[in-house]
Amino acid sequence: MENSIKSTQCIPYQYIASGITRYGFYCPFTKKVSLSLGSTLVASKFLYPYINGRKMPDLTYSSWSNDTGVMVSFLKQDNSAMQLTSTGLLTLVGDGITPAIAKAFKNQMVTWNFVTKNPIPINGQIKVTFQVVPSISINTMSICKLKANLSANDRTHSCSMSSTSSSITFSFSTSDPTVSNFPTGNYSLFQYGITQSGVDSNLIKYTLETQTSTSIPIDSTSDFQGKMYFNNLATVPSILVSSITFNSTSVGFRGNVIFSFTI
Repeated sequence: MENSIKSTQCIPYQYIASGITRYGFYCPFTKKVSLSLGSTLVASKFLYPYINGRKMPDLTYSSWSNDTGVMVSFLKQDNSAMQLTSTGLLTLVGDGITPAIAKAFKNQMVTWNFVTKNPIPINGQIKVTFQVVPSISINTMSICKLKANLSANDRTHSCSMSSTSSSITFSFSTSDPTVSNFPTGNYSLFQYGITQSGVDSNLIKYTLETQTSTSIPIDSTSDFQGKMYFNNLATVPSILVSSITFNSTSVGFRGNVIFSFTI
C-alpha cells in the first residue's frame, strides 16, 4: 500500500553528530493508517542532500511508532532505497542559448542559460540533445565552464565535453572532496569550440537535461523546448591588404617594408 503525506504536515530538522551534519523529518499522520513492512511512504517537496542527484545518503534510518509513541519498527538502510522518482522541470532563460551560430565561423563561443529545479552533482553532467543533426562540429578539447548567477552558488570544478552527431555532454569533476553540489538556481554554461559547416542552417530545437554521473536524469526541459538559431548572413572575418611599400635602400643593405591593411 502507499500512504502519501505533504511536507506541510512534517517537521524537518538537522543536527550535528561527530562533526557531521545530519538531517531528518518527523511526520505525524492526520488520520489512522495501516503500516507494515511492505508499506511505501511517499514524502514530497523536501530539499535534502542526496548522492549523485537521485539518492539519499547511505546509512539512512527510518522508523515509525503507533499513536501512543511506542516504536513499531526501526530500519537501517545501508543502501538507501529513498530515491527521486520523477525528473524536475528545468527552465530555460529565453531560448536557452546565445548568440546565434554564425555561418562558417570556427571555434565559436555560446552560452546555455537555464534555471534548475534540483541541485547538480559536482560530478554530474549536462546533456543537450538536438531534434535533428545540426550543421556544426564540436571541438571537445576546447573549454567549458558552469557559472552561477549568484557567486555563492559557484563551485570550483573542471569541465569536459563529449559529443555525438546529435548531442553534446558536459561532464563536471573536482579533486577537492570538500566541494559540494551546485545548488538549485540560475546558471550559464559557457562552451567554446563550435564550428559551423558553411551551409545555410535553419532553427534547430533541443532538450537540455541535468544528469548524475551515471547519466540518470535529474532535471529536464520539455522535449525539444530549446531553440538554436543560426546567422546565415554572417561574414567570415578577413584581412584586406591595400598596399605594400618598400623603402629605397642600397644593394645588400637591410630596409623596412610597410604593409597597409584593413581588418
